[in-house]
Amino acid sequence: MDEWMKQFRSPPRAYRSIPFWSWNDRLDPDELRRQIGEMKKAGLGGFFMHARGGLETDYLRDPWFDCIRVGLEEAKKQGLEAWVYDEEGWPSGFAGGLVTAGGEEYYARGIELHFAPWQQLRRGGNVLGVFAYKDHRRTIVPEQEMIPGETYDGYLMVKETACPYYIDVLNPKVVRTFLDSTHEAYARRFGSLAEAGLRGFFTDEPRLAQGPVPWSRLLPRAFRERFGYDLMRVLPALYLPCEGHEAVRYDFWSLVNEMFVNAYMKQIHEWCARHGCRLTGHMMMEESIYSQMTGTGGNMPFYAHMDMPGVDSLRRYVHDPRIPKQVGSVAEQLGRHDVISESFAMSGWDLNFEEMRWIAGWQFVNGVNRICPHLQAYSLRGMRKRDYPPSLFYQQSWWDEYSRFNDCLARLSMVVTEGEKRVDILMIHPMRSGWVSYDGQNNERIRKIDADFVRACTALSGLHMDYHFGDEGLMKQYASLDGSILRVGKGAYRAVVLPSLISIDPETLELLLSFAEAGGTIVGYGDFPPLCAGRPDKRLEQLRGVTRFAASEQELLRLLSPVLTAPISIAENGSQIHDIACCQRETAEGRILYLINLSRENTHHAEITLSGVRTVEELLLDTAEAKPVFVWYSGDSTIFRAAVLPMQSLVFRSRQGRSTFREPALPAVRLSAGQGLWTVESAQDNALTLDCCESRTDGGEWQPRTPVIGLMKQLLARRRDCEIELRFSFAMEMDPEEAGHVCLVLERPDQFRIRVNGTEVPGADEGYYKDISFRKIPIARALKRGRNEILLSTRFHQSPHVYETLFGDGVYETELNKLTYDMELESIYLIGRFGVFGTRPMERTERGGLWSGPDFVLKNLPETLESGDFTHQGFAFFAGVLSVSKILVVQKQDGVRVLLDLGHPRAPVVQLLVNGAEQKTFLWAPYVCDITDSVKNGGNKIELRLYASNRNLLGPHHNLQGELYGVAPQSFIGRYNWADRVSESEELVRSFTYRDFWTDDESFVTFGI
Repeated sequence: MDEWMKQFRSPPRAYRSIPFWSWNDRLDPDELRRQIGEMKKAGLGGFFMHARGGLETDYLRDPWFDCIRVGLEEAKKQGLEAWVYDEEGWPSGFAGGLVTAGGEEYYARGIELHFAPWQQLRRGGNVLGVFAYKDHRRTIVPEQEMIPGETYDGYLMVKETACPYYIDVLNPKVVRTFLDSTHEAYARRFGSLAEAGLRGFFTDEPRLAQGPVPWSRLLPRAFRERFGYDLMRVLPALYLPCEGHEAVRYDFWSLVNEMFVNAYMKQIHEWCARHGCRLTGHMMMEESIYSQMTGTGGNMPFYAHMDMPGVDSLRRYVHDPRIPKQVGSVAEQLGRHDVISESFAMSGWDLNFEEMRWIAGWQFVNGVNRICPHLQAYSLRGMRKRDYPPSLFYQQSWWDEYSRFNDCLARLSMVVTEGEKRVDILMIHPMRSGWVSYDGQNNERIRKIDADFVRACTALSGLHMDYHFGDEGLMKQYASLDGSILRVGKGAYRAVVLPSLISIDPETLELLLSFAEAGGTIVGYGDFPPLCAGRPDKRLEQLRGVTRFAASEQELLRLLSPVLTAPISIAENGSQIHDIACCQRETAEGRILYLINLSRENTHHAEITLSGVRTVEELLLDTAEAKPVFVWYSGDSTIFRAAVLPMQSLVFRSRQGRSTFREPALPAVRLSAGQGLWTVESAQDNALTLDCCESRTDGGEWQPRTPVIGLMKQLLARRRDCEIELRFSFAMEMDPEEAGHVCLVLERPDQFRIRVNGTEVPGADEGYYKDISFRKIPIARALKRGRNEILLSTRFHQSPHVYETLFGDGVYETELNKLTYDMELESIYLIGRFGVFGTRPMERTERGGLWSGPDFVLKNLPETLESGDFTHQGFAFFAGVLSVSKILVVQKQDGVRVLLDLGHPRAPVVQLLVNGAEQKTFLWAPYVCDITDSVKNGGNKIELRLYASNRNLLGPHHNLQGELYGVAPQSFIGRYNWADRVSESEELVRSFTYRDFWTDDESFVTFGI
C-alpha cells in the first residue's frame, strides 16, 4: 500500500470535521470534559466553543474563561483542535453588547428614502438631505440648488436610521473596540494563544445591518476624498434611476465594500496573525447577487483575509454552484489550504448520513474541503432542542456509529485537498452589475443578472468544465498575464467566460483586451456589459470585437473544449449528465477524479472518458480500499462505466499506462429481505411525547387542551409572574406492570410539583434519557389501566430582560440570538416497554412523512412487525435502536455468491447480522451485502439493527407542511418563517400567532424496512 493510501485509510486530524459545539446552558467543567471525550471517540478533528442562546454562564467573565481553559486543556489531551467562536450569538461584532454599550457612535446605520409634500419635509436630526425631482425622477435637485418659483414634480428626503444592537462595520475604531472586548480578552487570559492551544477564531455573519442601503458617518468624507464629488448631493441615486445613477452606485458600493473589508476582516486577520492564531468564519447572505448586496456588497474580497475562508449551507438541499464556488475560487487563487463550510443547520432531526454526505459532497466538488457540522448541543433543554436542528451529538441513537461517517467524510476531504486542481476557465463574477442595479429591492434587473449567472454556472458544471470565479477587486491585486495565460494568484486560466454583465472595472477591461491580444479565449454567455465602472466607455466595443459568443450549451462546449488541459466527459446516451458534478486533482500518486450525483431520485449509468491512456481504480470511501476498474481505449482516451446512485459520491484514481485488468465473471444470486414478518429481538425504551395539555393560572378555570409551546407564548405575552398548572393525559390499554420500568422524562423536575393520578411523585432522578437535561422520574407504581393524568405545578417567572428582548421596539436579532429564559415550559415524555398506537390510521405524505391523528394509546410492545413502516405499528415516537430478525432460506451453489438486498430501509444507520455474526453497517445505499461466507444451506437468521432518528420524538409534529427540509425554531410553533423559503422570490407570510400554520394532527416520518 502506498503512503497516500495509508493516509486515505486513516485520515489525519487536518481533514476531519470541526463542529460548532453549542455552549447553551450552565456549563460544568466535568461535563465539558466528558463531551470532548465523546467527540474524540466519534472521529472528529476538533470543535468551536460557541456561546449560543440559552447560555447561563456569564459570557466573557471569569466562569466563561475557566470553561474555555478546560476546553483548551482537554483538547490538547485528546489531540483535537480547539477554536473559539468570537461572539455571543450572531452576527459577530457586538461582543455580547459590550461594543454597542459605547453609545451611538458605534451603532449600525442605514439610509431610507421618503417621499413627502414640501410642507411635511423635515430638516436636521436624522435627515441627511432634502431633494426635489422632475422628469419622471430622472432629474434630482438638492435643496440648496432648488430655484425659487421652479415647478417640481415632487419632493423627498433621505433619512439616517440606527440600530443600537449592532455595530457600524465600516468604522475601524468600532471594530477595534470589538477586538479589544473579545480577542484581547483571550490574549490577556491565556498569553500566547498558540501555546495555550487556541487554534483560532470563527467570525460569523458580520453584515451591513441597517436599512436597504447601509450608512456610516465616515462615508461622506471618504467618498469625497476618493471620487472628488459630494455624496450628500446625490444620495437619491442610490434608490432612484436618475441620470448618472449607475456611476454613483458603482462608486458608493465600491467604497462601502472596501471599507467593510478593511475595517472588519482585514483588521481582525492582522490581529490574529500578530497573535499566532488563525481566522475563519463566513459572511452573511452568500447566495445571490441581491442577497450579497443586502449583507456585504460582495463576499469574495473578505475571503482574502481569512486563513480558512468559509461559507454555510442551510437546509436539507443542494443548490447551484455559486456559494461554494465563490469561496473555493478565492482559496485556490490565494493558496489557502482549507475551506470550511458550516453545514447541516436547519436540516431537521431526520437528517441522515446519506443526505449529509450529499450536502458535503456538493460543496466539496465546488471548492470546500472541510466541514463544520452545525451543531453539537451541550444541552437540549427548552428552546435549545429547536435551535435550527439537528444536534449531531451524543443525543442521537447512532452516536456510537458516527465515527464511520466522519472517517468517510475525512477521506473525501483528503480527496479534494491533495495535489493541484485542474481549472482552465475563469468566469468574471457579476457583483459589479449588482452594484449598479441595486435600488434597495430585489428588482427585475438584478434578478435577471442573477438568473443568467446561475445559468452560466450550471452550464459549465453540467458540461464538466471546471472553472473559478474572478472577483474584479481581487483581480486588481492579483491578476497578471503570462503569455496567453491569465493568472490570478496561483490560478492559471486559458479562457475567460463573461456571463450577463451590466458593468465591469476599467482594470478588468484592459486586462481582457491584453489577454485576447496574447491569444487568450474570451467567451460571452449572456448580455454584454454596456458600462465600465458604471459609465460608458468606448473600449467596450473593442472587447466585444474579441469576444466569441455562445448562444447555447453546445456552443459553449465547442468554444471552450480546445482550452482544456484535462478534458473529461461524463455522459449517458451521448449527452453530458448535468446531475453529476465532478472535479479533478493531479497528485504525485495519480489523477484523482471525484464525482457526485446531485439528484435525489435519478440513478445514472455513466460512461466516463478521460484524456490519456490510463489505468483506473475506484477508491472505496466506506472501506478505504482500492478496487481496479475495467477500462477500454479509444485513441488517446480512456473509457469506463459507472452506475451512480442518487446522492452518491464516487472517487477514482488513474495513472498513466495501459490496463490489463479484466473483471472476473462472478455469478451471484441476489436475495431480497422481502416482505413478511420480522420478529422483534430487542428495543430500547419506546417513548410517547406529550406536547399538549390543559392548563390553569393562579387557581382560575381550567383552559382547553393547548400546545405547551403555545402556552409558553401566551404566558410570555402577559409579561408577569403567575402560578401555573399543566394537566397531561394519556390512555393505557395494557397492565402497567407489563410496561416495565416506566419513567416520566422531564426537564428541570426540581422546578415542578409532580402528581400522577393524584399521587405525589418524589423527584427521584434516575439519570438522563437522550440528553443531560432530560431527567428520568420513575412513575410505574402510580399508573393504571385506562386514562392516566399527570399534573405539573410551578410558578412561571421571567426576568425583565426577557420581556424587553421579546417585546422591545426595534430589537435586533443579536439580542434574540443570545436570549436565555429564566424558566421554560416544555413537552414531557413517557419511556418504557410499551407500544404507542394512534387511534387513526396514518397517511403517507411527501418527503417520507406521515400524518396521524392527535390521540395515542399505550399497548403491549409488539412481538412481530410487518415489513414496511414500523411507525404505525407501535413505534410512533421511537428514537432508539430496534433489532428485528427473520429466517431466510438459502440454497447455496458452488461458485455462486449470495447477495442480500435490503431494499432501502428508512433509518439513518442499519446493521446487518447473519447467524449472529455482524456483516456490515450501512450508512447509505446500496443496501446490498455479500453474505456467502456467513450463510449455510437451509434456514439462516437475518437480524437488522435499525437506529432511529430523533425526529419522531422531538418534532416538529404540528406544522401544516408536515416533514420540513428547512427547520427553524418557529417551525415548531406553526409559524411560516424565512427557513421555509427555498428561493428569495417567495413571499414571507408574516403573522404572530402559533395557530397560523399549526394543526392538531401529528406529523411523523417513516421508520422501518
